[in-house]
Amino acid sequence: MQARKVLEQEFRVVTGRELTDMAVDVFGLGLDSLGILSLLGGLREAGYDVSLDDLLSAASMNEFVAMMANAE
Repeated sequence: MQARKVLEQEFRVVTGRELTDMAVDVFGLGLDSLGILSLLGGLREAGYDVSLDDLLSAASMNEFVAMMANAE
């Protein structure tokens, strides 16, 4: 579950909040466009080859974490 920990850490860096509900999609996170881009940038810096399309197409953060794990 390395990918999940990285996502949680980057979400905390971008928002100052904990990512508590992995069942929501990106729109349920309450991020604005700059926050989404910052989150993706942090994930890329951490070594995950994920795109905006990946994030937007994921039905939940759980699904996005699975995509991240496959992109390691």
